Amino acid sequence: MIVFGASTSDKNNTIEVDDANKAVTINAGSKDGSKAGGKVTASNDGISYYYTEIDPSQNFELSATVKK
Repeated sequence: MIVFGASTSDKNNTIEVDDANKAVTINAGSKDGSKAGGKVTASNDGISYYYTEIDPSQNFELSATVKK
């Protein structure tokens, strides 16, 4: 996982990798909303993302669910 920018950090953003269900969850900020977890604005930005190597000879499906 990579985090960068003024409005995010490793402390505020976490990642959960569920190998059994082949799922990755990135949590941005605290659940109660008291800590920011990344945004893009006119004044500053921050983002977190997960990356992994994929075998180019295999087909794959990529999907995402974004929650506010």
